[in-house]
Amino acid sequence: MTRFRIPPSRPQGLSNNEEPKRTTYDEQSGLVYSEVSCRGGPMRADWVWKTRGSVYDAKHVKALGPGCASLKHMAIRCVLVNSASLVPETFENVPWEIAELVWKMVLSHQLDSLHAWKVFAMAYPGEIGKILKHRQHVIPIPDMALASYIRPVASVSLQWMTFLTLSVISCSRLELINISKLHNVGVLTIDFGVRVTDGTFDESIVRAWARAATEAGAFSMLRVLACRSQLSVLSSLNLSSHLQQFPLLSLFIFEDYSFVYLPDRSVWQDQGWRYMKGKSLLNFLLPGGLANVSWDSIVHSAFEKGGGSEAHMPTQIGPTAVNDLPRLHLSLGGVPAPSILDSSGFATLRCFQKVHPQVLELGRTEVSIEKEEAELSSNHPKKKAKLRIRNPQALDEVLSSFG
Repeated sequence: MTRFRIPPSRPQGLSNNEEPKRTTYDEQSGLVYSEVSCRGGPMRADWVWKTRGSVYDAKHVKALGPGCASLKHMAIRCVLVNSASLVPETFENVPWEIAELVWKMVLSHQLDSLHAWKVFAMAYPGEIGKILKHRQHVIPIPDMALASYIRPVASVSLQWMTFLTLSVISCSRLELINISKLHNVGVLTIDFGVRVTDGTFDESIVRAWARAATEAGAFSMLRVLACRSQLSVLSSLNLSSHLQQFPLLSLFIFEDYSFVYLPDRSVWQDQGWRYMKGKSLLNFLLPGGLANVSWDSIVHSAFEKGGGSEAHMPTQIGPTAVNDLPRLHLSLGGVPAPSILDSSGFATLRCFQKVHPQVLELGRTEVSIEKEEAELSSNHPKKKAKLRIRNPQALDEVLSSFG
């Protein structure tokens, strides 16, 4: 016979993870106090401050030579131990020559969290160079809402550019639409692993983005939009019209592994988009000729190439200054699969490049001038060639020349 024992009821006023109070006596101080034990969940570090290294190892930083640690190493040790609480004002009067040493020590101890990178990037915007300019942060398994990842990488004052790649992640349609609140996004990639919980990634989301760009000034710095094998978007007939509403959008990159849902190129070309694939796209993005490259390298190259049309458009800062800003590439769901570029034209990567109307008008003017010149030359009557004698000679002189 099986017996079931009913557990004792919990005291009223206590939560499920809270134990009753118990009185404890401290022998050293002679005090009597009440102690409450709470069962906590699994501890998980915030992804913004998460590091691969330990602060404990940074407490023993000293000079390589004999003797005690120098004043410089004592200061670096203090910064490393308190790296989680740094702010840009901490380095207000610190020259880059010293801060560079601190950052190298941060890298050597693997304390380069996203928070630390943001602090150094904001404190030294003109001295970052290659040591701080590119930052790729990958979250293999995102387990929070999409807004929890977008909020820390946003910068309204454009202190850095954010490249957002959604690789393998589940989110709602509203969360995708709210990406428009990321003011400093320069490249947005929707990979084929994105799963929309309440529908699909289709034309209506792009239309909502376009409306936010027109009415609320969203996507004011977006140069590149990439949709990798998003068939619901590629099959839309009004996609090119929606992308016209993005002020600085210059490149629309897409992939279709089935080659079934390729957009109608004639519609795009009529609206000022230039189609590229194969050798032309390879030479445009990677003049070096690399074939199988990482998606991160394509993203950075496309961002720089996409700034060419900004010379004709009013922006907050010039295109050269935008290219010099620090770049943060956030990939949610792991590193995207590499993309294949080749010169044969059979690779899956395709691209539409937006050509500014002034450039189109200039091109049309040059073509029309050439046509007019050709028509004038064809309609002009040709004159018969005449034999002209420059030095007239007498008859006896001509006969004497024959001997």
